[in-house]
This record gives sequence, C-alpha cells and structure tokens, in this order.
Amino acid sequence: MLEQHKLPGILFGPAQHASGYWICPDRAEEKRRQQQAFDKRYGQRVLRLAAEIKKQSLDSSDGYIVVNPCLRYTHRQKQQYLDEFEADLAALERRFGILAR
Repeated sequence: MLEQHKLPGILFGPAQHASGYWICPDRAEEKRRQQQAFDKRYGQRVLRLAAEIKKQSLDSSDGYIVVNPCLRYTHRQKQQYLDEFEADLAALERRFGILAR
C-alpha cells in the first residue's frame, strides 16, 4: 500500500514498519506477506485517513524522500509492528475526526 499510494508524511511515519516497507528486496515473499497483512488489517482505514488529511490540508509534507538501507525483521517484530500501529492509526483517526470501524 505505501508503495502504491503517496501517503501524507504524518501517516507514512507510523505505518512504515507495520507495512513491511523497509523489508529488504531479497526477501520479496516475506515483504509481500507483510504488506498483505497490513493491507488486510488497516488498508481501508489508512486510505480513508489519508484522504481526510489531504482534504483538510493539514499535512504540509510531500511525503518522504527515502535513502536508507533495508531492514530484516524477525517474525515477532513484524507482528509487533502491526499490533503497535493500531494505537498510532486510532490516534490519527481521532485527530482528524474519523471514527474507527
């Protein structure tokens, strides 16, 4: 999702680890599975919030220009990032007046 949609920086920041964005290219299948888990769990909420942020024009960034090495996560870390993103996403939804689910 993060690679297909230009998310506002305020949303990209907390989503980057949970989505598998940083997983190394040589682990393409692992990255694909993490992205699918993220999209299934958060996809609609992230897109709705991104649209609301854009509508309210409250994020002045054009996203990030990223020059950074990739990361290798353990299974536990990947699951932890997905779980932790829930709180970040819910806080942003409240901030921008979107009711979760």
